[in-house]
Amino acid sequence: MHLQGVSVTGYQVHLIIIIISAICTFYTAVGGLKTVIWTDFFQMGIIFLSLIAVLIFGFAASENVWNTILAGERLDIFDFSLNPTKRDTFWTFVIGFTTPWIYYASLTQSGVQKYLTLPTLKDCNNAVKIFVLVLDSILIICCLLGFLIYSHYANCDPLLNGKIQKHEQLLPYYIMEIAGNVPGVFSLTLTGLFCASLSTISSSLNSISGVIYKDFVTKFIKSEISEKTAGYILRIIVIIAGILFLSISFIIELLGDMLPLLMSVTAVVDGPSFGLFASGVLIPKMNAKGAFGGAILAGIIQAMIIIISKIYFFNNAIVTIHKPLLIDGCDNQTIWTNSSLISLNNTSHDLTTGSKPFFIFRLSHHYQCLFGAIVMIITGLIISHFTKKDNLPVEKVLFSPVIHRFLSETSTAEKGQELQELMTNHKKKCDDTK
Repeated sequence: MHLQGVSVTGYQVHLIIIIISAICTFYTAVGGLKTVIWTDFFQMGIIFLSLIAVLIFGFAASENVWNTILAGERLDIFDFSLNPTKRDTFWTFVIGFTTPWIYYASLTQSGVQKYLTLPTLKDCNNAVKIFVLVLDSILIICCLLGFLIYSHYANCDPLLNGKIQKHEQLLPYYIMEIAGNVPGVFSLTLTGLFCASLSTISSSLNSISGVIYKDFVTKFIKSEISEKTAGYILRIIVIIAGILFLSISFIIELLGDMLPLLMSVTAVVDGPSFGLFASGVLIPKMNAKGAFGGAILAGIIQAMIIIISKIYFFNNAIVTIHKPLLIDGCDNQTIWTNSSLISLNNTSHDLTTGSKPFFIFRLSHHYQCLFGAIVMIITGLIISHFTKKDNLPVEKVLFSPVIHRFLSETSTAEKGQELQELMTNHKKKCDDTK
């Protein structure tokens, strides 16, 4: 069964994107944060059920999985290479992959919004623990599914054989083969995939609307805004943001594999933001001008690096070396040409000709967020050094307890009135929501 040009549902992919985006934008605009939280809760349940269902049918349809993945070099987790341009190593996951997830769990606007709906700090800590537990469970299940899928197609890769056109079609194609005749299984799995998309989009739309309203709209409208008017403004922002998301989705599909692209693009904001917050709680010498200037410069530098690296990629100056993929066991060995897949047998060849681009442009996408944070901290410290005469004492409680012993009395101040008012107002809001 071919998936060329048409999605597994029988409808054009672009039509599905428009429908899903419209539904997500509608319920986010009408229901707000409360709707987003409740839909996320139910959608997560569906995602779990769909993953477990695929896992059960996958194990039932597979044999010798462990030996197959070992022979195919899919369990090479002890590659301790320190080369930052190598895509997947032990250190890229332990260091590089950890950085964006720390940011995602603790600093993203969508996450912080949900934390602020909780009444106490203890509840926030419990929410983070549950989040980590659920996320780790999903990642483990996804890794197991990856092993099962590779084992199933070890000798006949459907992408090389022309059965599918993109890597993202592999999971639906696999489910159709192993459980397509079982009523409800494929529909449940497809629903789980849609739920994952809806959950991400709705959280992003709601957080973006809150930021734009609070940081921009309220600054330009000097008069007092009624609650009803604020609701209308937030809905309009959600609708506009939803249309922009829809437009961007048609561009993204032309830019290559989703995971590297997603991690690289989000690092433009995530990296400098992570460095900004880390500086705020760990680096006393970082002042406001340094933090602001460093974040802006890091974002610009990160964006330029990603754009240039994509240009190199499309010109084949940077070539991804994939693990071995075979079609020896296929009945029909018609190979679909894919310039990004350069390894069709048990050996990998670097097709890059001439001198390689500077290593910054070849950096593994797992390190992009960390690189952005480092650039922000370095540039921020340089700016802070030349503007240190404007430094004011900072309240000690704003720094992490880890560095309290290193703080001098001249650089810190006692808890001030401004911080006390912020803490009091937040406590009052939490009491009002009970």
